Amino acid sequence: MTIDCPGADERTSSESPPACDISLIIPVLNEEEGLDNCFNEVFKVLKESGNSFEIIFVDDGSTDASLEKMLCLQKKSGHHVRVIQLKQNYGQLKAILSGLKYSRGNAVITYDSDLEFPPECIPKLAAKVLEGYDVASVVRKNRKDEYFLDRIFSIFGNYLINKALGIKQKDFGSVKGLSRLLVDQIVEQPPIHPNVYAAAFFLSKNFVEIPVDHQSRIYGRSKWSVFKRIETYFDIYTTYHPRPFQWMMVGGGVCIFLGSILGVYILYQYLTIPPEKGTRVLFDFFLILTGLIFIALSTIGEFVVRIFRKIPSKQEDYVSRVFD
Repeated sequence: MTIDCPGADERTSSESPPACDISLIIPVLNEEEGLDNCFNEVFKVLKESGNSFEIIFVDDGSTDASLEKMLCLQKKSGHHVRVIQLKQNYGQLKAILSGLKYSRGNAVITYDSDLEFPPECIPKLAAKVLEGYDVASVVRKNRKDEYFLDRIFSIFGNYLINKALGIKQKDFGSVKGLSRLLVDQIVEQPPIHPNVYAAAFFLSKNFVEIPVDHQSRIYGRSKWSVFKRIETYFDIYTTYHPRPFQWMMVGGGVCIFLGSILGVYILYQYLTIPPEKGTRVLFDFFLILTGLIFIALSTIGEFVVRIFRKIPSKQEDYVSRVFD
């Protein structure tokens, strides 16, 4: 499907666009149906805020007419909208990172096109950033998650992330506002940092949280599967925690202590009951111990592999075209 929008051709500017108060970054993946509604809502709120602003749509490899729709919105809005097309689908976090690189706002807000968060939170986040906070984060009240497991994994993920980063934030997966200084630091970080928001909290603990009412998605559905969530949490924990396997050392100490007691008991059984039964108990003990060792080795091996995967020779460029 294509959308007829004369004049929506690739346009690039030899001059960098002027700085503005707010940059709103919206990653898009097959959101053709809801883009008009999203744009109208956020544009209205930004216009009423009285701040200068830009809206940056990042096309994350959409296969529908989302790109054409964004170019039409750009033509209608003039200089307020910029469109970035990525080479392929890299995922929401890399799409946001690409948007950060091309943003010019003193306060940079990341936002979801499905209107899961009320647009009214955008100027509130920007105001906190412009006050001097490096990170302003939304905390969802009365959450309307699609599935109960989403809430469970969110609680588990927040706990791991807080432990890894040494912070006490309540809603890691919500929309965020970032200061210009922090954005510039994030885009200069090496590719080993697996998550834009984790890098933000790692670089600065100067953050504030704003409670807002959560909304059910009007269009589309979440692109975050259970496996993607687990991978993200594991990446952040192993990257930022100063001693990510400390719990394994403690658990190993407990196992050794219990194993010593159990070993004495097994030896007593072996000396006082028929040999075949004692031998069976001893074999069970070593089987469990061997299983624990293999689990530990596989976890450490996964950690080492991820380290080597995350150190490319140079920062990868995800962007295919920029429409200014």
